[in-house]
Order: sequence, then structure tokens, then C-alpha cells
Amino acid sequence: SLSNLRSATRNELPRNGIFGAMCASREKAGEADENNAEAKEAATAAAAKAEKARIKKLKKEEGRRRAIELSTQRRRQQNEKEAENNNSNESISAKRLSTRHGARNQHRHKFFAKWLLETFPFLKSS
Repeated sequence: SLSNLRSATRNELPRNGIFGAMCASREKAGEADENNAEAKEAATAAAAKAEKARIKKLKKEEGRRRAIELSTQRRRQQNEKEAENNNSNESISAKRLSTRHGARNQHRHKFFAKWLLETFPFLKSS
């Protein structure tokens, strides 16, 4: 029986007595380690998610702040240009600050005028 115990593997040993208690405590420790590892992973994942949300919120606030800053800067520049234009004797069209160039409906009006002349040729003479 002693030779059987020596040749047996760890899993095949009987689980009673002191040896059984030691094995049971090791198994519980292993399960506790696994539970701790899972809890740590969950906590790490939750912390990462919270950090990501915090960064997203900060970026959103920074974007809003920057948009307001640009808006006030643009308004200030426009007011300065208007003040300069009011001091000088420039035309009214030069006073306004526009980001566009050219007529917005130029092509539509051109094609409409062509259609009018083709459809009503007597308009050409007047």
C-alpha cells in the first residue's frame, strides 16, 4: 500500500485526513486567487472605462470652450474692421466681412435668362 502511494500521482492520492485538508485549502486558495484575479480584471476594466469617459468629457468641454473662443475672436476682428471702415471713407460693400466670393445664384440666373429669351423672344428688343 505504501508503494502504491509513492507511485500514485498527486490527483490519485486519497483526500482524507491531513493531506485531504491541505489539498482542500490549496484548492480554495486557488479559487480565491482566480476570484481575486477576476475581480481585479473587472475593476481594471471599470477604471479604464471611467477614465475613457472622463477623457471624452474633457475633450468635449475643451471643444466647446475653443468654439466659444473662436467665435468671440471672430466677432472682435469683425468689430475692429467695422471700426476701421467707419473711420475711413470706403464704400458700404467693402465694410461687410464675408467669407463667400461671387454670386450665389449666378448659374441659375444665367440659365433662367437664357430660357426667358428663348421662350419669349420679344423680350430681347425691350
